Amino acid sequence: LLTDHGERAYRFLLAGQQIGYPTEKFENATAMLAVAALQCDAKEDASAYYANLVESDRTWKDAKAIEALDWPAELKSALESVRASTTLIAPTR
Repeated sequence: LLTDHGERAYRFLLAGQQIGYPTEKFENATAMLAVAALQCDAKEDASAYYANLVESDRTWKDAKAIEALDWPAELKSALESVRASTTLIAPTR
């Protein structure tokens, strides 16, 4: 879906987000949403989706989580670039 169709995938994944992803699909769909946003040059959105991913599970802060995905290399590379360029701010409580 994401390969060569970033704009279509972005619209599709945004619609899914509005409806609400099932709990078991949230992490994968949010990771794909970050990649699709990057592909559409919506870098701030990509970072925000990645931050949501990390908020759901801190494991995503580590590049090894991305390396472990059963995704094509170009998609993992795109998600890694989002990870590397996203500044995560710790919540103040």
